[in-house]
Amino acid sequence: MIPIPNYANYSFDELLDAKNNIDGEEYPERFRALEQEIEARLENKEQNAELIEELDGEKFKNFFRRFFALTLDIILLSFVLWAVGAVMLPDALSSQPDINPPAELTQESFIELQQKIEAATQAQQKLISEHWVIICVHYFANAFIFLFYFILMHYKFGQTLGKMALNVIVVDNETENKLTMAQSIRRSSIDIFTGFYFVTTSVIEIINIDTREPINAIIMESPMFQFNIMISFLLLGLHTAQYIVPLFNKKRRGLHDYIAGTLVVRAD
Repeated sequence: MIPIPNYANYSFDELLDAKNNIDGEEYPERFRALEQEIEARLENKEQNAELIEELDGEKFKNFFRRFFALTLDIILLSFVLWAVGAVMLPDALSSQPDINPPAELTQESFIELQQKIEAATQAQQKLISEHWVIICVHYFANAFIFLFYFILMHYKFGQTLGKMALNVIVVDNETENKLTMAQSIRRSSIDIFTGFYFVTTSVIEIINIDTREPINAIIMESPMFQFNIMISFLLLGLHTAQYIVPLFNKKRRGLHDYIAGTLVVRAD
């Protein structure tokens, strides 16, 4: 009697080839052994596929990690931008006017308080008009630092400091390799547009400031005011979408991930 081969050593393709070419009537024991090995392999493949799918699903469950990572990054950048402002801006611009509310609110005290506020506002506007160049440079520096941090960190490491702390990493959606510089820039494209728009409009307002008019009147009467409101709502919607879109797709990709062809996975 010819012994039954050890089909456990066969590859899956070799098993299928053997089953297709064997005579089941002449070698029934071999045929049954082949069927049993193929069924066992298929069952293991299904189990492995389920396990792989489960593990893949776990690495995309990072919504709150991403949220707290961004929170840490914003806190860190706030300290950096505060330090930059402390160095660049004159002390008078960062100091607050000493205006105390009256102990007893009467018509006279209310008028006096209003006059103090208007005087302080005009003094602040005068300072802005005198130092408008350094203020504009400060605005552009803040925007550059903010964008440079996210673009460079995502390109070099796939992680900001916040993402490193929370163990999440940004990778290419198709290959899960590191990002290209173009992907990193595209991923921050909404932030780039937001920063460019608000810095530019703020600089225009500062350059055209009129110290004879109250600042609120200048802003409200500006022909750009209604347009700015509309753009602000549009940008708010885009930024909100970045954190709502991940709730409705399996890989938890945000709007900026779709723009850049990226996704965020757990690094642990």
